[in-house]
Amino acid sequence: MDLKHNLQKILQLFKSTGFQIGVILIAMGIIFTFLNTLYLSFRYDSLPFLPDAILDHLPIINMTVLSDLFLAFAVLGFLIYAYLKDFKNLPIFFILFGIFEVLRGILIGATPYRVPNDLGISNWNIFKIGAFPSGHTGASFLAFLLAKGKFKFIFLAISIITIVLLLLSKSHYTIDIVAAIIFSYAICQFGNMYLKKYRLKKENV
Repeated sequence: MDLKHNLQKILQLFKSTGFQIGVILIAMGIIFTFLNTLYLSFRYDSLPFLPDAILDHLPIINMTVLSDLFLAFAVLGFLIYAYLKDFKNLPIFFILFGIFEVLRGILIGATPYRVPNDLGISNWNIFKIGAFPSGHTGASFLAFLLAKGKFKFIFLAISIITIVLLLLSKSHYTIDIVAAIIFSYAICQFGNMYLKKYRLKKENV
């Protein structure tokens, strides 16, 4: 594809209602997450750790950097995949990821407990609270659900590796991971049922 065609595609995407809604939802989710985490840090002097029958039988191996890298692989890789292979549905994908971000941003404020290893999801994360549901798992599993063909297996592998890294790092409780998988599946089904109208016109892409 030449540069002119790519610019036309990007312009069409930016002008689409679905893309604009998706960007707004993603921004709202990030804001909700930040504000709720900040609120919890001031509202509670200390937050509890939760017992976890699976984590209690695992050694702690600090792989938070790797789990962040695989999150980046999932998100950036899926964006590239969608742009090249499923461009007409890209606005819908933005909306679905945005819905997950908003849901996570709200639920973090409703589930005040500390992450298992007390380091935060990333070493650079100044906050040590806010884990439900797992954003790493949700993003990578949603990418798996939305991808097609052989790419589906690639994102499934990324999702499984991410989950293993999160468990070994004790960056999330088991319930955080399971909930993220369930929420991602429900959000994907919602998109299949109600968001097809935001698909880009095929003749223009």
